[in-house]
Order: sequence, then structure tokens, then C-alpha cells
Amino acid sequence: MAGDSAVMNIITDLPSGMIDVDLDGVDVTAYVPVYLSGDNKVKPVLADVTQANVKKLLGWARQTVTSASGLKVQVKTRFRVHQKGVAGETLAAGDPVKQESGTGALVNSYKKFVEDTDGEQEYIGMCILGGSDTDDIEVLLF
Repeated sequence: MAGDSAVMNIITDLPSGMIDVDLDGVDVTAYVPVYLSGDNKVKPVLADVTQANVKKLLGWARQTVTSASGLKVQVKTRFRVHQKGVAGETLAAGDPVKQESGTGALVNSYKKFVEDTDGEQEYIGMCILGGSDTDDIEVLLF
């Protein structure tokens, strides 16, 4: 990764909590909750959604968009920063993340947050563009 400072690797601040993402082949209606279904892709939360997908909840759609239109959907989210980082292990879109700790860890190195093992204060965001160990990734941070 080019820079190792947190400031250099910010893609965008999200003070309004808005982010534009792609649809994953399913139309979305305004004000329907959406979850991360893949790298920078969302699907609406419908009656058949699983508990695992609810944990990947990104926010809710701000407008109605059809998948055939090829447009991005604007999502109102709880996250405040969209940032580049490095995977400290394999991470997939929707995985909860924590800052990698340890000697020599990079500033923007992330690992998967493990719900029953890690302390709640370690949960700092969600992976939005995944990768395997040492790959460039993107995360959304609170």
C-alpha cells in the first residue's frame, strides 16, 4: 500500500452517512434496509434473509433503483469513514473488523472481529471490499 498513515488512506469521510454502492442483481425500493452481499454490492433485506446477512446490514436505500439501470444505489449508513487498508488475514465483504494488533502491524491493517472472543471495544467497522492476507482492502469505520 502506498501510504501507511490513516489520513492518507481515507477514501471519503461520510459525515452525512451516505455511500454509493452497486446492486447485486436485485431491485431495491427506497427506505428498505440493505446488506452487503459482496464486494461493494448490496441486496435488500427481504423476508427470506438469513441471520448471517442481517449481521452485514449496511443501512437503508435512499431511492428506488432497478438493477437493469446500472445505477449505484445511495445508502444511508451508520458508518462515518470509508478507508483503504491491508488485510491481516482473509476478509470478505460484510465481515466485522478490528485493528490488527501486534508488533510491526501497519496503521491500516485489519483482522476479522470474533464476536465471542474479542472485546466489544475492538469492533470498529465492516469490510466492504475484501481480500486475502496482505491484500489491499476497503473498510467502513464508525
